Amino acid sequence: MSRQRVLVIGGGVAGMALAVGLDRHDVAVDLVEKEPFLGGHAVGYTCKATEACVNCGACLVETKLAETNACRHLQRFSATRVTGIHRNGGYGVQLHQGPRFVDDDRCNGCGVCLTVCPQRAALRGGPSAHSRPFVTLIPANCRYFQDGSCRRCQEACPTHAIDLEARPVTMTRQAAAMVVAAGFEPFDPSAKSFAPPPKADRQGQSLAPTGNVLGAWTYPRSGVETNVLTHLELESRLRGGGLLTRPADGAPVRKLAFIQCVGSRDAALGHLWCSKACCGAALRMANLVLHRQPEMAVTVFYIDIQTTGKGSQAFYDQARQRMRLVRAIPADVRATGADKVRLTYFDKPSDQSIDEDFDLLVLTVGMIPARDARQLSELLHTPLDPTGFFLREPTGNGLFSAGAARGPMGIAEAIGDADRTVQAVLRYLQDQRG
Repeated sequence: MSRQRVLVIGGGVAGMALAVGLDRHDVAVDLVEKEPFLGGHAVGYTCKATEACVNCGACLVETKLAETNACRHLQRFSATRVTGIHRNGGYGVQLHQGPRFVDDDRCNGCGVCLTVCPQRAALRGGPSAHSRPFVTLIPANCRYFQDGSCRRCQEACPTHAIDLEARPVTMTRQAAAMVVAAGFEPFDPSAKSFAPPPKADRQGQSLAPTGNVLGAWTYPRSGVETNVLTHLELESRLRGGGLLTRPADGAPVRKLAFIQCVGSRDAALGHLWCSKACCGAALRMANLVLHRQPEMAVTVFYIDIQTTGKGSQAFYDQARQRMRLVRAIPADVRATGADKVRLTYFDKPSDQSIDEDFDLLVLTVGMIPARDARQLSELLHTPLDPTGFFLREPTGNGLFSAGAARGPMGIAEAIGDADRTVQAVLRYLQDQRG
């Protein structure tokens, strides 16, 4: 008797937890991920421990990656999108997989390709030591795809894992049930409106910004021009270790500000929900920065601090002793001529508006529905909830959702939600067997 098969859309932390849980119950799993590597956004998060663990959950992602690699009945489809779905008793799912320039099964992570490649950024290593494959190829940066002049990586690969002539593949997979675990999209702060900047300061001098920041300007995603980062970009920088420096000039950051709830709890955007995990993430990163650079001054601007999750209240109480928490959201954000970021906010204790300059501004952006959520819902012929996220059991006929595809949640909560969904899927499969 053949194993029942479940297709999971999304290879983030919830998708991996689903695959691991189903595999342990002897269910075959197709795990479909649109990016080259599994792990979703969370695979780029840094461990925020200092003297002790602070329960940030980053290590859980590494654990799930390792467990996914050990699954016996799992087939991974990376760089793959769902292009069609039809009911045939179960589900017939049409997939479009991009060229597999690097074979997951053959690549052993030796790194020879990275050393012989003459073109910067043509090959990119995975975000984790557990990533499979260990590297991916970026055609736009590769000489072979520009003029055919270089095949060094393919020629040097000792396991013949690289095929520069690989082509896209279209296939149809059959599944008894499906789970949508397509995750979330980080809010793009360029869509966040701030009050327009004044044309001159109080001395009549022009305040034309040297770099665009927010509101009337275009937010520079790299942060290099204006010393503004999202908290996900800060996660990546801290993951590399070392001192936190300003993107514009590499100078050490002495004065750091966080603005919370950028894209969440915002009636003007229609985003009334709390993203739940962001407060804890920001406070833990601030604490990590202060551990590495004790001389730094850190300010967190907030609406409310959400102390959800294990140990959050105790950690919040400790954070209040180490950093300044200001219950106000700046009404104006602009760059100065000295590569500083100037915030204007209302200080309730003094009952006045204050201008304050910082070396670096971190925007703690909220979670919004995945970019392809609506397209997936149309392929599945199932409605989304009023906020644009998926319902838990949208149709009741073998279609489920899990993790941040259902709404904002942190790593541990997404894994717990996936584990509950595994049990629901198993009950459905049992009912189908009769």
